[in-house]
Amino acid sequence: MSYEMGIAVLVSVLRTNELPEQDRFESWHEFTSRSVLPVTVRNTSRGDFQASLQIGDFGPVKVSRISTPGLETVRGERLVRRSDPESYQIYVQLDGETTLSQHGREALLSPGDLMIFDSSSPYHGVTLPAPGASSGTCLIAQFPYIRSPFPRNVVDRIAARRVTATSGIAAVAVHHLVGLAAHAAECTPRDANRLGGVTLDLLGAWLSHELEESADASPDSQRRVMEVRMHDYVRQHLGDPGLSPQSIASAHGVSIRYLYKVFQEQGLTVAAYIRERRLERCRRDLADPDLRTRSVQAIASKWGFTDPAQFSRAFRRTFGMTPTDCRHHPVQKMTRGGHT
Repeated sequence: MSYEMGIAVLVSVLRTNELPEQDRFESWHEFTSRSVLPVTVRNTSRGDFQASLQIGDFGPVKVSRISTPGLETVRGERLVRRSDPESYQIYVQLDGETTLSQHGREALLSPGDLMIFDSSSPYHGVTLPAPGASSGTCLIAQFPYIRSPFPRNVVDRIAARRVTATSGIAAVAVHHLVGLAAHAAECTPRDANRLGGVTLDLLGAWLSHELEESADASPDSQRRVMEVRMHDYVRQHLGDPGLSPQSIASAHGVSIRYLYKVFQEQGLTVAAYIRERRLERCRRDLADPDLRTRSVQAIASKWGFTDPAQFSRAFRRTFGMTPTDCRHHPVQKMTRGGHT
C-alpha cells in the first residue's frame, strides 16, 4: 500500500502485485474494509489474486477505482450493526460485470451502467471479469447520508436499480466521476474542496432525475414526484430568507396541510429539512480556503440565516463545533452530532 500526495489530494493506493503472493488477498480485504466499507469477501477466481484500489479524497466525497478478479462481496446484518459509516455508494461499472442485490432488488451492471446502494442495509454482490480478461473494474463514489438532498426512505426507492449511463445526466455524472478518479493527484486542496461540492450537486441532480423517472402514473407515484420536486425547490432556494412552508406550497400549487403531510411521511419537518440543508451549505463554504476573507456572518446570511446567534447554536448542535472552529479545522471529518 502507498499514499501518493500529488499537488494536493491524498490518493491512497493498493496494488496487490507489490505484495508477497500469500498476503495479497488478506491485505486487499483489510484495506478495502478499512478504507471503503467493511465487507466480507470471497475470491472466486483461480490463481493469483491480482487487484488494485485507488481512493481519491475530495472532502465529503471519496472516489475509488477498483479492479479485481472474480470476487463475491457480502455486507451482512452483523457488519451493518458493528460498523456503519451511514453513507451512499454510487457504483459505476467500467469493465466486466457486477450483480448486486439490496432491498429485495437485484441489478446486473455491464460497462457504462451505474446504480446507488447504501451502507446501512445488507447487500450481496458478485463481480466477474469480461470473457478473456483477468479483472473487472468499477468506480465507487461514497458520501454521507447527511450530504444527500433527499432522505433515506426516498433514495431507497431506487437503490440497486440499474441505470444505463449512455445519455443525459447519468452520462454526465459518470464522465465526471471517471475524470475525478483519473486526475485526483493533480488537484490542489482548493480544487478538491470545490470538486467535492460540485460532485455532490451533480449526484443530487442525478438522484432527482432518477426518482422522477422511477414513478409511474399511479396517484402514489405522482405524490412521490411531488416530493422530489419539493426537495429540489428547497435546494435551489436555500439562500432566500423567505423560503418557508408557505412559499414551497405556493410554488407547487398545494396546500400547507398537504406539504406537511408529505414531509411527515418521510419522518421530517419542513423547517428541520430547510435548516439542515442550509447548515450543509454553510459548512461547505466555511471549509473553502477561497472564502476565508468572508465573515462567518456573511456566509450564514448567504444561505438564509438572519440571526447569527441562532445560526451558531444550530451549527454547533449539528456538527459538534462552532462555525469558527470549522473554518480553522476544515479537514476534520464531521457528521451529525459531531461524531467522527
